[in-house]
Amino acid sequence: MILLTRGPHFSLIIACGALGAFFMPFLALTLVLMLNGWAVPREWRSGWLSNLLLALA
Repeated sequence: MILLTRGPHFSLIIACGALGAFFMPFLALTLVLMLNGWAVPREWRSGWLSNLLLALA
């Protein structure tokens, strides 16, 4: 981890981590909506555990 702070790509690594953190809630919400939508057959929809874990994300 100390080696990451010494390289010229340190800011790029931090920026990728921050953008990934902002993208995660959008991805979780999109998956909840898509996997529980009316176009998905009832037997293929997400269960309560999957929905709970996506809501926590």
